[in-house]
Amino acid sequence: MANDVLDVVREYLPEQYKNSSLPNIPPGYVRDAWEDMMHDLHTRRDMDQNTRDRIVNLAYASSGAGGYFNTVQTFMTCLDQFDMHAVQPNTETSGLTFITRPRLCLQSSNLRNSRIMTALDTLNQTSMAFAIRCLLDTNFHLANGERYLNYVATSPIVDMQNPFLVPCCNALVGFSGGQDIVIQTQTTEGGYQCEAQTFAIGSDNLQRGNYQLQLTFRDAQHGPITALFFYWLEYIRCVTRGIMLAYADDIDEQRLNYTVSIYRFLLDPSRRYITKYAKFTGCFPTALSIGSMFNKNAGEYFVQSASQVTVPFMCNKIEYMDYAILMDFNTLMRRYCKHINSLKSNPLEEHEPNLRGYQTGDLLYPNLPREPLSNWRGLPYITSDMHGMRLEYRRVPNPVFNTSDDLVDQLMYIDLQSKLIHDGESRFVTSSAYTPEMLKESERYKGISMDTFFNRVMKDVGTDPKGFDPIPLGLQPKQNEKEIANQQKKSLSTYDLIVDGTGLNY
Repeated sequence: MANDVLDVVREYLPEQYKNSSLPNIPPGYVRDAWEDMMHDLHTRRDMDQNTRDRIVNLAYASSGAGGYFNTVQTFMTCLDQFDMHAVQPNTETSGLTFITRPRLCLQSSNLRNSRIMTALDTLNQTSMAFAIRCLLDTNFHLANGERYLNYVATSPIVDMQNPFLVPCCNALVGFSGGQDIVIQTQTTEGGYQCEAQTFAIGSDNLQRGNYQLQLTFRDAQHGPITALFFYWLEYIRCVTRGIMLAYADDIDEQRLNYTVSIYRFLLDPSRRYITKYAKFTGCFPTALSIGSMFNKNAGEYFVQSASQVTVPFMCNKIEYMDYAILMDFNTLMRRYCKHINSLKSNPLEEHEPNLRGYQTGDLLYPNLPREPLSNWRGLPYITSDMHGMRLEYRRVPNPVFNTSDDLVDQLMYIDLQSKLIHDGESRFVTSSAYTPEMLKESERYKGISMDTFFNRVMKDVGTDPKGFDPIPLGLQPKQNEKEIANQQKKSLSTYDLIVDGTGLNY
């Protein structure tokens, strides 16, 4: 029996003991041989991948879990006799919420009909009042012969190309009130033995027009969220009482210009693919808990109710899992940012992915990789591939990141090249949500390390250190101040990106 055990580890013994019996071998050599054998058992790579896959598959099946590589197929076609529940449970993230902007008539002549609303009658581009005025009135820069267009286009706190209430989307922490799909039934009268039958008679298709939503926001310092809803509600009060007026075309078309649409997208764990989607149409706030902010309690120094605001919304229609929701979303994006899906070679031509969902040409505004460096940048757009509905973010200039090849771009390019070296190009492209243009741009930064980048940035004294203006790394001649100013001015001119400015809420 001892020799049988020794045969297992004999090849790991020193050469002079390979043919010896167990009593003639020092115990330390036997112990070392056993440890070497166990190490090789877990780390050997001399077997091919097919053999490994077969071993894993058989080991998985021997536990009663079925096949390792076809769990979904097994779950869909075979009966689980031992109640193993071997399939991974569904995991989805709470996703993202996009709230469109209303089209309140906030022209000066209208604002001056209410003392409260006159606080928004300003053209100070850096003031919160001006930002709220622009966010709540999508037609503000186009009315009266577009005389306010330049004010809005050059404001550092307003993005003309973004169709959403950006502060509200960023501050949202809670959303409730979504209705369940319910089929109405009817039961026949009982017979002599009380026999009866119940059958379906239809559904309201979630169009009753009296659905209540609850949205909770974490307000920022100075209360921009509370102020935005305060003036939104005040406008609704004034326009329904005849104190203020809507735009003439809204009156003619009988549009409720104070309503918005709310898009809710649930995402997979990678946050790249939309798993479920909903649209809440005809929504408007009905109350604001501003009274509680003036309450005072013993021991309360800071007003707790001012940091988190819950706003009830009335909703007229709810839609779930309708492809028209995704089409409406993209139509809205193209209305505010005309070339978000245009080809670089011909901005008038829309890009269409191939049957596998891959890009067939370079985009004018390339997709950003799903990396922390890409946060706060770009505008969303939805495409599809063989895995599902893909939520992409396109590199569209905004007031913060208004020039290409800025410092954050340079960091991303260096990071892309680093990942190419460590992960391999094919693996990296698959895991980076399709960024072929960014990969091409990053070629100029091949071989540049993070140390080189930060040394160059730290030595620069001609660029505003509080921004992200580009600092060339010896790759191109340094621009003088006049050229940089012209480039920034050009990037801020977004008039050609506005399609028709109707501001209708999809």
